[in-house]
Amino acid sequence: KHLKSLGNSVIVVEHDEDTEDLDKKLLFKSVEGFDLYPLHVNTDWVCELNTFPEKVEIATSSINDSENIINLTSVHNAGASIIQEIFYGCTQFIELLNKATKNIEVHISLDSLYFTNIAKVRAIRYIFEKLLEESKSTSSFTITAHNSLREQTLFDPWVNMLRSTASSMAAILGGADRISSFSYDHLYTEYTGNKASSLGVRNAQNELKILLEESHLDRVNDPMKGSYSIETITHDIIDISWDL
Repeated sequence: KHLKSLGNSVIVVEHDEDTEDLDKKLLFKSVEGFDLYPLHVNTDWVCELNTFPEKVEIATSSINDSENIINLTSVHNAGASIIQEIFYGCTQFIELLNKATKNIEVHISLDSLYFTNIAKVRAIRYIFEKLLEESKSTSSFTITAHNSLREQTLFDPWVNMLRSTASSMAAILGGADRISSFSYDHLYTEYTGNKASSLGVRNAQNELKILLEESHLDRVNDPMKGSYSIETITHDIIDISWDL
């Protein structure tokens, strides 16, 4: 029995199972297949990043067609998993390093799976840093994060706003150098060719300003470092992607 005091009340919790059995029953498997144990708080591995942006810049949603750009947004929006996306990005990154490309721009898409996408950005930065170290390259890279289009609905703008806000927060906390936010009717305009509504564009711009200039989410250097759940997912993404 365990006694937990909540103000003037006392809750009595009884269980006959040991912690290990309870741990197995509470095991959470993410969409990507990563295991998370809710009762764990300490991580055995910490992602040590060499670089982390001091200030996140607001970027446009357009992506130029240039030789120094790795565009993973199309891979993501086509339905690729995080592992597939990073694997594809690594092959392109290595090709650019072999060509001695100096300033590499990596464009990624993030959906509203909050913790997983924070880990995704950190994993990409970690792997690309290691590739630079191993190749002894003098190149550099930046990460620009965009909202996912594959989870944006055509006729529910308010849900689209919530999802884009969650993905933008994940991008900032994960360590993206630049970030762009789509209007809530962006997918609709992509299909119809119509111009995005002025209200949708304004909301997208203000969303980022609130996160960066009012909430100051980019003021802390790698705020998720040491978090059990984030570090566990980050490690699994790195490990599986690197094996692939």
